[in-house]
Amino acid sequence: MEPTGLRTPKKTQRSSPPADRSGASSLRESSELKTLLVVPNVQGKYFKPGQPHVGTAYLAAAVSQGGRSSVRVLDLRLNDRLSLLDREMSRYDPDVVGITITTLQYKKSYALVEYVKSRYPGPLLVVGGPHVGTFGKRLLEDTPADLAVVGEGEHALCEILDAVEKGARDFGRIEGLISRRNGAIVEHALRPPLRALDDLPFPRYDLFPLGRYIDRKIPILTSRGCPGNCVYCAVKTLFGRRFRPRSPENVVDEIASWAARGIRYFIFNDDCFSADIPRAERICDLIVERGLDISWECRNGIRMDRLTLNLARKMKQSGCCFVAFGLESANRENLRAMKKGITLEQAQEAISIMRRVGIDNCLFFMIGTPGDTFERFLDSYRFARRSGVQEVRFYNALPYPGTEFFDWVHEHGRFFHTPEDYLNRLDRWDEEPVFDTPEFPKELRKRAFRMGEQLVMEAFFRKYFGAVLTPLLWRLYSVRVLRMLLSRPGLLIWQGLRRRQVRKSTDRRRTEKNL
Repeated sequence: MEPTGLRTPKKTQRSSPPADRSGASSLRESSELKTLLVVPNVQGKYFKPGQPHVGTAYLAAAVSQGGRSSVRVLDLRLNDRLSLLDREMSRYDPDVVGITITTLQYKKSYALVEYVKSRYPGPLLVVGGPHVGTFGKRLLEDTPADLAVVGEGEHALCEILDAVEKGARDFGRIEGLISRRNGAIVEHALRPPLRALDDLPFPRYDLFPLGRYIDRKIPILTSRGCPGNCVYCAVKTLFGRRFRPRSPENVVDEIASWAARGIRYFIFNDDCFSADIPRAERICDLIVERGLDISWECRNGIRMDRLTLNLARKMKQSGCCFVAFGLESANRENLRAMKKGITLEQAQEAISIMRRVGIDNCLFFMIGTPGDTFERFLDSYRFARRSGVQEVRFYNALPYPGTEFFDWVHEHGRFFHTPEDYLNRLDRWDEEPVFDTPEFPKELRKRAFRMGEQLVMEAFFRKYFGAVLTPLLWRLYSVRVLRMLLSRPGLLIWQGLRRRQVRKSTDRRRTEKNL
């Protein structure tokens, strides 16, 4: 369906051929306007991307709907050579270039914006993504981008293209933008969050080189927005706090469209998949009713207070094989300080439910949240050890500008790095903490991270190599020189193991269905 209130120009458009191996689609369409959407190489220091970029795929679907614009996608996370970008700009000659920017490693994106604008000044350069909501008009002060889109971008980008088609360069009437006008940077009226998500076309993952991602899974976003109050989370800058679900029928229609093409593994990327439990149950029921032979996971996490035994059984029956839980801390005071809105009893019950139905699960923990101490960290460490979950993660907490957590650190802690430094140089997997407090000093934070890292790797080795080899593999991994020498081949081995795990999960799902 067409985005509400948007005029669709009458243009001819051919069907999309398969993507090439460079990371850009080989789309050949007859259309007056041409749009190139670029994903910068900001995946992180340690991993390549697991799936195509969800937000960019939604934008591609919106602008190509009804022939408004032809569109190509270039995912530089797969190959960061600027020669690929040069080739696309030269061969495709786009009218509009869109670049998505995240706050982590935003300087890489800024450099990309500088490169495109200096080398190709003709196309309109539009930036969007969660970083715009965090930094606001500073983004246009720090980069030569022409426009910035605040929040969800589907309707705004379509309206920008309609204006470009008319030859306009004044976008003052379009909501949700930051623009340049008469030498000034102007923040437009905010655009209300999209409510009718079913009206959006399905994301165009066909424009991505699907075979080149680690997981070879199709991401599904069944809802937007999170009503939670977690002090460290910046998701409200993009999707807001209102929970906005897609209908179960619309979600399963998208899954079915990919299953018809032979895709069998999906990852639900929601922040709040189970916020509405009856809706989540209905999604599971529809997958079963339509006979979809798929496996799926919630690796982004679901709330531990929004899980029932009945929902878990339906998830299992419909093909769910893995769920992550963002517990963050197993200390009651920490949970209250983070405003998580969950209890340890609910966490224990959620893990127990998953064990009963046979769905593997993972626990996420953060080191250094408000009020944290080494003694409180030990509560999380002990909880993780005895939990029996298949995976565990410990991260150093990163205070994002614009969050309550960031303000708390300014008041109670001591930063070792400026936000510009740690957002661009460090990674949540790094041992180096961004800040400390008198109650949880730097050296104890490093010690906590190393203890957490041991649990992470022991769980990893146990999952992929078995309990017998785990002690030996951990001893080898703990030797820093060996770890550095083997890091590259180790990552390649891990990618292969992860893909094998996907195949095993799919095969196990089929076996269970046939029993």
